[in-house]
Amino acid sequence: MKKFIVTRLIFMSLASFVYPQFNRAVLSEQLASIISLQDNSEKVRVIVHLSDKFDIDGFMTKAQSDGLDKDTRTSLLLDGLKDKAQTTQYSLLNYLRYNSSLNKVSEIKDFWIINAISTYAEIEVIKQISLRGDISYIEVDNPLIFEESESDAVISEGINGVEIGLKAIKADVLWKLGITGVGTVVMNVDSGVDGNHPAFNYKWMGNTVPWYHAWYDAGGTSFPTYCTNHGSHTMGIMCGLGIASGDTVGVSFGSKWIAARRSCSGNYTNFGISAFQWGMDPDSNSTTRDEASVINCSWNSS
Repeated sequence: MKKFIVTRLIFMSLASFVYPQFNRAVLSEQLASIISLQDNSEKVRVIVHLSDKFDIDGFMTKAQSDGLDKDTRTSLLLDGLKDKAQTTQYSLLNYLRYNSSLNKVSEIKDFWIINAISTYAEIEVIKQISLRGDISYIEVDNPLIFEESESDAVISEGINGVEIGLKAIKADVLWKLGITGVGTVVMNVDSGVDGNHPAFNYKWMGNTVPWYHAWYDAGGTSFPTYCTNHGSHTMGIMCGLGIASGDTVGVSFGSKWIAARRSCSGNYTNFGISAFQWGMDPDSNSTTRDEASVINCSWNSS
């Protein structure tokens, strides 16, 4: 009987080693369900959030008390986010890269904007990660769902004057006060943009800066393009202004624009994060002010 108990304990210990336990408390409900139903060798796309986050609220409170101007505040904020990610992600990235050499992990992406890492990993690896003390939350890297508009038509230049919808939201009242978006950059994360559309082709930041500081596409294109008209439609609503026709279709018609094509190129949540991060610092230089003032998106995560 004693021999049987010892043998059973050894077997249980070996089973725990081969099939590691995990910390369910840091897993999303969806991920916990997947882990309980799938074999350890199955791979799942996940986003791993680290515990140690940059204190944005604390930083903003101090920046305000110190009287920092917007440019200085933004530059220091970006540096703070990047430094926090660099100093806290090192260990986890090494662990993932090691497992990548064993073909248990692939598609490793690190993010400073939220201090997280996305990866495509075996469930066994995800379980081990959940036991780490530097992890706060692990969620499924879900596909993104594209929200079609009622009308997918590209804006036209056939109307002279101001679109009725802009008057309905009283955008014209702000214009009379001189608030037209001049000096700002807007961005959408959508199905792409028609870079040749006459209502906003001349507003693309890529006309004056390197294209990769003005266009982000997982598909590898270097000029704004699209797979459906939806992104061009929303860009027109944001900043469209037909010079030839005098048609104002954009709320912030004085703005210039940058864009990230998500639909048809990057169809997981990690690409949405990548696009937002890029939009916060397109030239990867915290000291330059090229970030988007507004980012529009028309999609959600399943």
